[in-house]
Amino acid sequence: MSATNRNAMLAALLYLLFSVAWMVFSDYLLNSFFDGSAELLRWQLINGYCWVVLSAGLIFIARARLFQCLGGGAKLRERQADRDRLRQAAAVFDCTREGVLVTDSNGLIVHVNRAFMTIRTGEANTWQCFPISVRSKTPSMS
Repeated sequence: MSATNRNAMLAALLYLLFSVAWMVFSDYLLNSFFDGSAELLRWQLINGYCWVVLSAGLIFIARARLFQCLGGGAKLRERQADRDRLRQAAAVFDCTREGVLVTDSNGLIVHVNRAFMTIRTGEANTWQCFPISVRSKTPSMS
């Protein structure tokens, strides 16, 4: 049995349990307070309406929580898709043969790709000199 079916079965059993408890307890109280059949029937009808309103409220809350959980799952899937797209963009950025440099809003260099390092230094494996020589500098055309 899947987790979804197991949770649905648990919810149905809890609803059944609460329904039976409500009927037994309310019937006991109504029979102890009222002896007349007309008055007892009227209060049993009111009791039925109260249970309908209460159970509708419980079902509404359970459904809202379910949609909240499903919505949270959709957000997680969306975040994962964003991470995958970002990973792909980073791979393209690092593997392109064009020299690319990225600056922040102040014009300071925040990242360069391997091709830029090859163009600048003549070697692709000079990652040790990257932070010292390029990072946090303002690019110029000279």
